[in-house]
Amino acid sequence: MVYHFYRFTTFPDYRQWRLPLHTCCARSGLLGTVLLAPEGINAMLSGPRQAVRELVTMLARDERFTALPLVSSGEATPRPFRRLKVKAVPELVRLDEPGSRLRFPVPEGLAVEPSDWDSLLDDPQVRVLDLRNDYETCLGGFAGAEAVATRSFSQFPAWVNGTGGMDKGQRIAMYCTGGIRCEKATAWLLSRGHGPVHFLKGGILAYLAWSRPASSRWRGQCFVFDRRQAPGKAEPCPS
Repeated sequence: MVYHFYRFTTFPDYRQWRLPLHTCCARSGLLGTVLLAPEGINAMLSGPRQAVRELVTMLARDERFTALPLVSSGEATPRPFRRLKVKAVPELVRLDEPGSRLRFPVPEGLAVEPSDWDSLLDDPQVRVLDLRNDYETCLGGFAGAEAVATRSFSQFPAWVNGTGGMDKGQRIAMYCTGGIRCEKATAWLLSRGHGPVHFLKGGILAYLAWSRPASSRWRGQCFVFDRRQAPGKAEPCPS
């Protein structure tokens, strides 16, 4: 299995965590990527489930990382990741907004559980946005959703301020692969006076893990960034 977790939080000491986390992951045989930034942590790893739980327990000793939402998805190939990388980076997901002051965590109630997502898809008053990039949205999506279809997430602010035609009072629901881009986009939109804004908790992968094929509203395939098959329908990154 492949395990994913992230947490947006104030993390000024993020660089000091790189070596301890790398040591913990390497000792337990975990492979994949852990990103550390002033805005929090994002990890996608494969390895023994107990090893991942030990890592989460280690992180939970700091109150900023208690109760991390650990999501497992996909039947891993023997080596879905070739190596371990623990990196300190400026942003968990690049938005390129110099001086931006985003508030995390976002207010409760904005993250929509997969079991409640279909009701938003059916609400004609809700504008549903697919925040993934163009090479992802071409493979599949939720019927009726509007694909932002940028080349990279960092272009999202320009889309909102330009061709997106965003009304600040319009109700918005967003989704992406694992939820992290949508949560950051939610914080950004709120900081600009947009709202109400919602996002699919855990992203497409969480929805696919929850839904049954016969009733799933997902159509097509879901692009993932490793060598596995996600629940339901998925495609690996082209080589």
